[in-house]
Amino acid sequence: MLGKMNKQLSLPIDISKHASSLADQIESAIKPCTVAATTRLLHSTVIFGDGERDLAPMGGWGRETFELHPAGFSASSDPRVLASIDSSCIPVAETMDGSAYAARVAAVFSYGGRIQSFAKFGPMLLYIDETAALGLFQGLRKRNFAKMVLMDRRVAQRMIRTRLERAVASKLASEMEDCVLMIDGALSESVLDSIDVSLDSIISSAKAIGSHVVGISKTSRVRFLSRASSRLQSADAPSYINVHDYMRCLFKGLLGRVVVAKFDENAFPFRVDVAACDNSNVGDVLSAVRFNDVFIRGYPESLRIAHHLSVFSRHEALCVGSYLAKQGEVKSVFGEDLRHSVLGEIRVGRMSGWGG
Repeated sequence: MLGKMNKQLSLPIDISKHASSLADQIESAIKPCTVAATTRLLHSTVIFGDGERDLAPMGGWGRETFELHPAGFSASSDPRVLASIDSSCIPVAETMDGSAYAARVAAVFSYGGRIQSFAKFGPMLLYIDETAALGLFQGLRKRNFAKMVLMDRRVAQRMIRTRLERAVASKLASEMEDCVLMIDGALSESVLDSIDVSLDSIISSAKAIGSHVVGISKTSRVRFLSRASSRLQSADAPSYINVHDYMRCLFKGLLGRVVVAKFDENAFPFRVDVAACDNSNVGDVLSAVRFNDVFIRGYPESLRIAHHLSVFSRHEALCVGSYLAKQGEVKSVFGEDLRHSVLGEIRVGRMSGWGG
């Protein structure tokens, strides 16, 4: 229903004559979602979110719509080195031709259930213009992706993070025998990889010297993974559910076996991608991870520390900007938030509602 303003405007057309047809057009566009919506939601278990964060149900959803069978894995294993890698990248400055970023990558090593050491590289100052973007994607079949890096800062940041993490992982995978290399995220092909240092080549190098590569995802928007997590909430730990057959039907380029695993009692389950050697199975690798790392609410402490070592504080971000201003002798101009300037704010109560 259309609302009315306190003061009527003199319009060349009578909006009220078109209101009904506009409402019908809008309803038709989303009809499958609105028909009996409240009826279909009746007695449902829901999570009320804030529209920004990905929330998971505490204790699970309470019911399942298809058969999921948890499998246990050993609580002990031989000691071996775990190497966890994470990175971060923030925008620093904009120019007419490109963007400047600051990036950092960290690797944390654990062994026998204790954090042993870490290595941190950065902050690094990077500048991506058309020349740099084309150079980064030289030789790839999807060279037009270089344009996306220039147009979308989020793509550029993800590309920088991917390249840094792959560089560290490639070195460790070729030199650390009989270890477990852990990364933040899924093990899948990416258009952001370089030809020489791809995730596929890293996995091959690791397997050649008896090591494994594991990807752990904190969140997932794949709905049946949420159902698998719910099923694990009531299962004994440590345990996992094999969901690989479901995943490979939906996604191409998976480079590891996909499971949902719960490492401790009263802990959150997570998606885990496992690229195991030929003489090992998923359970063996999960056992090695659990034995050699520390877990906080079910998440590996080495990955958590790698995250915090790589992120930038506000103070660090300002320091990188100051370094650029001093060393680059750049000319700073005033920047304006166009979205805020255009949209501004509307004080509630000044006018009656517009919507129904």
